[in-house]
Amino acid sequence: HSIYLESDTDQGEHVILFGRPNTGAWEIGLHDIGSSDFSLVSHPVGGDHRFVMEENGDIGLDTVDPDSLLELAGPRAAISLNEVTANPATPASSAEARIYVKANKLIVQWNNAGTVRYKYLVLDGAGSTWTGTTTAP
Repeated sequence: HSIYLESDTDQGEHVILFGRPNTGAWEIGLHDIGSSDFSLVSHPVGGDHRFVMEENGDIGLDTVDPDSLLELAGPRAAISLNEVTANPATPASSAEARIYVKANKLIVQWNNAGTVRYKYLVLDGAGSTWTGTTTAP
């Protein structure tokens, strides 16, 4: 395997290629998808962009044009949450939330101007009701 440097100023591409050209490789660098967008591309399977970071900071996984801070695309677009055994740190007051899985519950933690609130949904069983509390489940 080899490492190649490629620069094509006509296309606006400046990349590092890991592997062998046209035989299965990865490229990392600035591609022609945007003026200064950084991406990770797999080759030769269609040259799919696996990761893109736009100039404005938006990140896309399996998309070349993310429309938010983080966009997951493609047939495998999902977020996996492993179950935790301890509660996460308290979020910043009125500025952020935490989402996690603990003790078979999907939990949203929110700091409401100093009062930490929890909304949770029990995942095992047939119930579908969200419960609100100020005590960590």
